[in-house]
Amino acid sequence: MKHTKPSKKLSQAIMQIRTDLGLNQRDMASKLGTSAMAVSRWESGVNEPDGKSLVALSKMTKKPDIYWLLLGALGLTKRDLRG
Repeated sequence: MKHTKPSKKLSQAIMQIRTDLGLNQRDMASKLGTSAMAVSRWESGVNEPDGKSLVALSKMTKKPDIYWLLLGALGLTKRDLRG
């Protein structure tokens, strides 16, 4: 599977979601069905989450700006999600 390097904003957003939820990397990984190492790599900007993880992360945040940043990383816009 190809991993791309995320933007700094995306890495920071993932860390923000985790800290807002009061989770450590291992607990966040468990919720996402991935490894703590994967979460660490996302937050440090080494790798970008896959599409499934980006969608799951977007559902975990209560902040609209982070929500749209995550969906934007998938190439989605508000227009795409309007019925």
